[in-house]
Amino acid sequence: MRNLFTKLRNAFGENYFLSSVVIFFLCVSSAYQYIQYSHHLDNAKRDLTAIHQEYQHIRWETIKSIIGVVNREGKLHSSLVSHILSKRISNEYSNLDSLKATFDSGNYSDSKFNSLIINTVSSNSFMKDSSDRNGILVSLDDRVLYNLIISHDKFDMSWKEFIEKNYNQKLAQNTFDSIKSNSLETKILEPRKNTLNGHQLIDTSSISELEKIYLKEGLAGLYGYLIITPYYITKDGDIFNTPDFDIHGFKNKNHKIIVISYISIYDVIKEYHEKRLDSIDNLEEKAIKKCEDNIADIYYSSIESLLFHFACIGLIILIVKFGLQKND
Repeated sequence: MRNLFTKLRNAFGENYFLSSVVIFFLCVSSAYQYIQYSHHLDNAKRDLTAIHQEYQHIRWETIKSIIGVVNREGKLHSSLVSHILSKRISNEYSNLDSLKATFDSGNYSDSKFNSLIINTVSSNSFMKDSSDRNGILVSLDDRVLYNLIISHDKFDMSWKEFIEKNYNQKLAQNTFDSIKSNSLETKILEPRKNTLNGHQLIDTSSISELEKIYLKEGLAGLYGYLIITPYYITKDGDIFNTPDFDIHGFKNKNHKIIVISYISIYDVIKEYHEKRLDSIDNLEEKAIKKCEDNIADIYYSSIESLLFHFACIGLIILIVKFGLQKND
């Protein structure tokens, strides 16, 4: 060992110790460069995650604003159809006694009244055509008189039957309770099964619950959800002038007609707002590209630095090797 150090000393002459120190610091510098690269790489990965979360939040806020617009437009549409239906009922029935007698008997299959509803609904669709995803549902407090959501051939069914035929029954029950209580909250249905793998069901008509679905499943997770906006044809009673409450404040049994617009969130976004989301996607892609370019720059600069350090160490080793051979 002593002979080896003697040979090294002879090979480097007076610069032996200086060369050793240089090699040591080159090794330390290489290790430091690696640690710095790992640190910058971790930061860049966190930046990528933060970018995705930020733009996901921007997308959701955009979708939430669209839902707000859909909810307001749905209410206006329900109001419009209600007034049209009310006017047509007045025009078609000079005397409502026979219709009231039919309803009082529990028979809601009056052909004239049914035709009037069908003609009114089919000619006043919110979107292009009425369907099980976009259209009008007409009901009473305890019955669904007309709907395309669940059935295309059965004109009359109880709310209980309607709820049981919904894919998301708990949500349907929550929405029905919300309609009965005249709640101002956004009302949501999910009548059809979403075929997305791992799709989760929500129990309450809540925008925050929809947000959870979107953040986990994306726009495809919202495919089956409908915004529901009810509007009563008459404010304080029914079309037969039976008030909602008697003089003692107890609820009367009457036939209060509700016009309910239902609008697919997914369809509205795809039909009218897809470019807005595409522009957000493009901005995210640019931000991610910039971050990835930064990662590449960090990677290549670190590689260049490490190669320089290794080249210096290799050069010193070669000098030692040739020096030792010369001494031998």
